Amino acid sequence: MKHIIIKSLCFLALYLLSGNMSFAQVKNIPAPLQARIAGKTTLKTIMAEVDDYYESDSATINTLEENKETDYGHWKRWEWWMSSHLDGNGEFVEDYNKKNRAALNEVDLKYGSAIKKDNENKVASKKQIISEERGGMASREQSSFGQWSNIGPTADEAGGSGDFKGLGRFDRIAFHPSNQNIIYIGTPSGQMFKTTNAGGSWFSVTDALGNSGIGGIAVSPTNGNVVYVLTGSGDGGGLVSQYGSSPSSDGVYKSTDGGVSWSKTGDLYTGSSTFIGRRLTVSGSSGNILIAATNQGLYRTENGGTSWEQVRTGSHWDVKYKPGDDNIVYATTSNNILYSNSSGDLSTWSTATTDFSISGSVRINLAVAPSNPARVYAICGNASTGSFTGLFRSTNSGQDYERRTNTPNILGSEQDGSDNTDQSDYDLGITVLPTNSNRIATCGLTVWTSTDGGSNMTWSTKFKEGYAGAANKYIHPDIHDVQYNPLNNNLYAASDGGIYVSTDEGVSWSDLNNGLATSQFFGMAMRDIDGNGEADGIGLLAGAQDNGIKFRTFSGGSTYRHAVCCDGYGTAIAPDNADLLYFNVNTSFYKSTDAGMTRSRPFPNNTEFSFFSPIAIDYNYSDTVYIGGTSTRRTYDGFSNIPAVTTIGTSTRRVLSTCPSNSSRLYASSGNNVIFSSDRASTWDTQSGNPGWPAGTFTINDIEASPTNSNTVYVSLGGYSDGNKVMRSTNRGDNWTNWSAGLPNVPTYGLSVSSEGVYIGTEIGVFFRATSMTDWVPYYNGMPRIAVTEMFVNENGLIYAATFGRGVWLSQRRTDCDNSLLVSGVKNGLYYYEAGQNVSATMTSPGSIGNEVYMQAGDEVTLSEGFEVEAGAFFRGYISPCSNGGLPTGKTAEKIIAYVPNVEEVKYKLSQQKPQNDYAKIEGNFLEVNLNAKASLSFFAKENGTWKAFYPEEEFVEGTYRLPLPQLATEGYKVTANGTDLLNIEYPKRVESEKKAIKGDGSNG
Repeated sequence: MKHIIIKSLCFLALYLLSGNMSFAQVKNIPAPLQARIAGKTTLKTIMAEVDDYYESDSATINTLEENKETDYGHWKRWEWWMSSHLDGNGEFVEDYNKKNRAALNEVDLKYGSAIKKDNENKVASKKQIISEERGGMASREQSSFGQWSNIGPTADEAGGSGDFKGLGRFDRIAFHPSNQNIIYIGTPSGQMFKTTNAGGSWFSVTDALGNSGIGGIAVSPTNGNVVYVLTGSGDGGGLVSQYGSSPSSDGVYKSTDGGVSWSKTGDLYTGSSTFIGRRLTVSGSSGNILIAATNQGLYRTENGGTSWEQVRTGSHWDVKYKPGDDNIVYATTSNNILYSNSSGDLSTWSTATTDFSISGSVRINLAVAPSNPARVYAICGNASTGSFTGLFRSTNSGQDYERRTNTPNILGSEQDGSDNTDQSDYDLGITVLPTNSNRIATCGLTVWTSTDGGSNMTWSTKFKEGYAGAANKYIHPDIHDVQYNPLNNNLYAASDGGIYVSTDEGVSWSDLNNGLATSQFFGMAMRDIDGNGEADGIGLLAGAQDNGIKFRTFSGGSTYRHAVCCDGYGTAIAPDNADLLYFNVNTSFYKSTDAGMTRSRPFPNNTEFSFFSPIAIDYNYSDTVYIGGTSTRRTYDGFSNIPAVTTIGTSTRRVLSTCPSNSSRLYASSGNNVIFSSDRASTWDTQSGNPGWPAGTFTINDIEASPTNSNTVYVSLGGYSDGNKVMRSTNRGDNWTNWSAGLPNVPTYGLSVSSEGVYIGTEIGVFFRATSMTDWVPYYNGMPRIAVTEMFVNENGLIYAATFGRGVWLSQRRTDCDNSLLVSGVKNGLYYYEAGQNVSATMTSPGSIGNEVYMQAGDEVTLSEGFEVEAGAFFRGYISPCSNGGLPTGKTAEKIIAYVPNVEEVKYKLSQQKPQNDYAKIEGNFLEVNLNAKASLSFFAKENGTWKAFYPEEEFVEGTYRLPLPQLATEGYKVTANGTDLLNIEYPKRVESEKKAIKGDGSNG
C-alpha cells in the first residue's frame, strides 16, 4: 500500500448605505418619508424617522399579519439585519458581503499557515508509515470540528393556519436542454438545488460557494452539464433593497459536470460600488456566449466566461436572446426596453418605442415566444403611485411595443386585481408557453395567466384561506420567477415559500418542496421532551422570514408544523409542557397550548409589541414568561390573566435571556447595551461599559449564562469591528474579558454554553471554544457556508443550529480528540479534522472552488492509497498538538492561497533527502519552489515583451511548494527570492500561429 506521510507543518446584501447615498434613487418610498430621511446617514437616524412615520399610522400596523410584504415590514427586517452589519461605531460599512468573503479566506488561510515543528527530532523518530497493525483503526469520523446534517424543515404538516404556508424562498429557475427531469433552482442565500427526477427530490450543488445569493442560472443549450451561476440576488430587499438587503455579487461561477464542481469565471465588474446580479442568459446556439444583467451594466462573454466585456453601463433588470437568432438581444432597465441587432455588442443598443409612457416603472422583465420569436412581452412594474404601468407586447423583435392591458392590477394582493398595491422591485416575472405565443404567465404577489397575449388576465393562484378557489390553487405568495419547461410545457413558479408546478397551464398547482431545507430562521427554541438526548425526542420552535413559525414535533424527522404566517422571530417552549408554546410574529404575540395546532393572541391589540420581540421563559416555572420589546412584560400565569401582567419600562427589544441556574436572574439588551436583573426583571443594571468592555457601538445579538453559574456570561457582538466578537464575564458583567481571539471579522449571532465549552454561530458558520483554549476553532464540517443565527446544546445529546437560509442542522458535540482518525469518502465543502496522534486519509475531494480539507495531528498525517484532491480543490495537513485551543501561526503564501485554491506544500518522506538548495522549476502545469529559509517570492510571466506579475509578492517560510501556472506565457517565466532569480526562462518570440499550438502542459519550457 502506498502512503505519503506529512511530518511537518503544511498549509486555509447588499447595497451599501453610505454617507453620500442619494435617497431620491429609491423607488416606492412615500414622498413625505423621503423628505424626512433625506440627509440621514446612519441606521439610527434613518430608522427614527421611519418608525415615527409608520407608527403614526395604526392601520398599517394592524394589517401587518394580513399583508406580509408591507413597506414598514421591509424596513424593520432591514433594520434587524443591518444592525449586525455595521462597523464598531454604528456606521454603515462598504459592501459587507465582500467582508464576509474576505473573512472566510482569512479563516482558511489561518488554518493553512505553516508553523515550525515543535520537536523535529521527536517527530523524526516516529515510524514513517502507518502499517497493517493500524488496519483496525475505527473508520468513523469522530471529528473534533463537528459533523453536521440537516434536519429540515423539508415539509409542512397541517397546523394552526394555512396562510403563507411554505418553507423558504427561491428566486430563479432553469432547465436542462434535453432532460425534462433535471431542473435547477436558486435561493437568495447563495444556494442552488438540483433535481434529477422532476422535483421528486432535491440536493444542493453549491454549498461551498458561500452566501452571495443566486441572481441568475443559465444552462448550455448544447451541453446540459455546463451550468453557469450569476451570484448576487437582485430581488434581495424589496422596498429597501437599495439600502442593503441584496447580497452582492461575487461574479459568475461555472460547472462542466452538472454542478458537482465549480470554478469562478473571469471578472465582470471590478469597481468599488456594490455589485448586484439580476439575470443571466445564454445564447440559443452556443453555451459559450452569455450576457449578465446587473446593477452595474450588461456584461457579455464569447468564451464561456474566461473574459467578460461590459456592453452597457447603468442598472439593468433583465436580458434575453431571441430564439433562433443570436444577433438579436433584448434588455431592460427600470423604465426602458432595449434591443441590439448585433448580439449585444458594445454601442449597438437602441431604445424601443412604446405606445404608453413607462417612465414611472420601477422594474421591467421580459419573455420571448419560442414559437414566434418576433413576439416579445414586457411586464412593467407599478409606478410609485401604485398604478399598474402595464403589460406590453412587441411583434417586430422588440423594436416597438403596444400596451395590452393595465387592468386589473395583476401585481397586487386582491384576487380580482382591484387594489393599487405592488412590490415589483421585489418580485416580478413573465414567461410564454413554448408552443403557443398567446399563452403567458406573469408573477408578482401571485400568478396570473392569459390565453390571448395579455389582453385579458386570469388570476391563477391564491395564498389566503379566505380567498375563493380550490386548495390546489395555493402557492406561497411573492413569486420571484415563472418559467415554462420547453420539454413538457409544465409551468414552474419560484416563491418565498418554495417551488411549485402546474401541469395544466396554471389551473392547479402542486408544491415540489420535498427535500428543500431553505428556511431563513431568525430565532429558535429547543426542548428535549424524553430526556434521552436522541434527536427523535427534540422539539424545535423556530421563527422564519416570510414563512412564520415552524414547530418540529417531538416525533422527530424533518417535517415541521406550520403554526402561523409572516415573519416569525421570538419563540419559547415550556420546560414542563411540550405542548405549551409562545411565539412572536411581526408585532403580534401568540400562545399555543396544543403544540401549534391552534393559537391565541393574549393581547388583543397587536400594536403593543415591537417587531422581532424576544421571548424568555423561566427554566423552572413554565408560567413565568417574559416578552421583550420597547417595554418588557412579565407574567406569572402564562399570560392567562392579562390585567395581571406587569409592564416594566425597560427596553429589551433585542435580547432577553433567563439563567438556568438562578430563576430570578436575567440578561437583556435593547440593541447596544447589556443589562442585568436579579429580581425577575423588576429592576435592571447596565453592565456594558464596565471595565474591559470595548470602546465603540456594538449590536448585541445574544447573551447566554453558564448553565451552572449565572455569574459567568457570554455576549455575542454583531458588526465588523475586528477583534470585538465575544465578551465574557465571570462576575455578571462587573468586569469583562475580550474572548474574541480566533474569530473572523464577521457578525456573531447565537451562543450556546455547554459543559465542554461555548459554541457560537457566525455569518460564515459555527465556531467552538473551551475555557482552556486560547482562541476559537471552526466547528462546521458538513455545513454550508451560511449565517448561523441560533444555537442550542442538549446536555444529554447533540447540538442544534438554526441558519438564515438552510433550515436547522444538528451535530455531535465537541469531544476530546481521538488518538487516531480515519477520514474517508467524498468531501464537498469545507472540512477540518484533528487527532491526538495520527490522521489517516483515503478521502477524495472533487476539483471545485470551495472544496477545502484541513487535517491536524500531533504526530502524523498519513495520505494513504485512494487519497485524491483534484485540481481546483485545496488540502492542508499539519502537525500540532490536539485541542490546544490555538491556530497555527507564522506567515506563508497567504495572498497566493487566496487566489489559488490548490497551492500545496510538498513534503518529503524521511527516507528521502530534503533538497539543500533554493530553486524554482517548471513541472507540468506547476511551478515547484524550494526554500531553505524564509524569503519574499515574486512570480512573473513574459508576454508581448513585458514581464507581468501573476501572483502578488508574498513571504514564504522554509519549505517546498507547488503553485499552478495561472496563465500560458509564450515568452518566459521568472521567479525571484528576495530579489534574486531562482528561475529565469525566456522563450524565442513566436508568431501568432505558433502561440495557438502551444499546450499548457509545461512541455514548452
